[in-house]
Amino acid sequence: MSEAVRGLSRGAVAVTCVLGAALPLQAGAMDERRVAEGYLEQGEVYSRIYEVSSESGDLIVHVFPTKSRAGASILDRCLPGLVCSVDASAVEYLDDDALRRLRLEWEEGASAMFLIQQVADAYMQSNLGYYQTEFETRHGWLTIDEEYRLLFNGRLVADGVQVSGTMEVVQGNSSLAVVADYQAGSSDVVLLQSAGGAGCPALFRFATLTADGIAVTPEFGTCSDIVHVAPDRDRQSLIVQMPGFAGPFSEEAEQLQAMRQKHVFRFRNGEVAEVP
Repeated sequence: MSEAVRGLSRGAVAVTCVLGAALPLQAGAMDERRVAEGYLEQGEVYSRIYEVSSESGDLIVHVFPTKSRAGASILDRCLPGLVCSVDASAVEYLDDDALRRLRLEWEEGASAMFLIQQVADAYMQSNLGYYQTEFETRHGWLTIDEEYRLLFNGRLVADGVQVSGTMEVVQGNSSLAVVADYQAGSSDVVLLQSAGGAGCPALFRFATLTADGIAVTPEFGTCSDIVHVAPDRDRQSLIVQMPGFAGPFSEEAEQLQAMRQKHVFRFRNGEVAEVP
């Protein structure tokens, strides 16, 4: 992907904003319950969840003290850089006086800011926007047949692996779908998700489509189906972030330990590799 990645086309999703009461609230107003859903950024003193309304496009910033009980609840279940959904049971609308009291500055571009004080639940979500078994690119159609095999313009796609002298085809486990798409110059790039069972919910691979045909990467991932995909800052590669995964037969402590580890994969120039 030597050309600049244009980013998500149909794969981009605005994070749903559930605000309850209309904005603006009165200074110091308290809400009994509010759902904050957005990208988590961890800070030394305060951490933030950046939420964009799918209806208005407004930026809503939820802050919480990193070392507070609420912070521990959120950071124990969500990883920085991924989408976190927080069911906050007590929040405070932050006006100028409240910001000064907390030694916080107003976030540029924000329509409102809230302080999360109590948390009922928190969990991670993907930023993938759709799940399609028929998908049109600039170079033709991708389709998935009844056996979860990938076809490009009606022909099966080989994955480059030979088993007993026979070339294998790209095929999902219990399903296969296009879940995100990007453009890099004259190339189209799609992310494919193969769904599995409880032991390994999902694996992924990229496919690059050009006027010369299609090329696919080997499968990658941790088996988690919670992923965040976005162009890198240099816009020359795609970054996939996901938590680790331990299957349902593992001890609960092992599952939690795996979930708290973030894994990062980079797709560049047709190849995907895990970033150390």
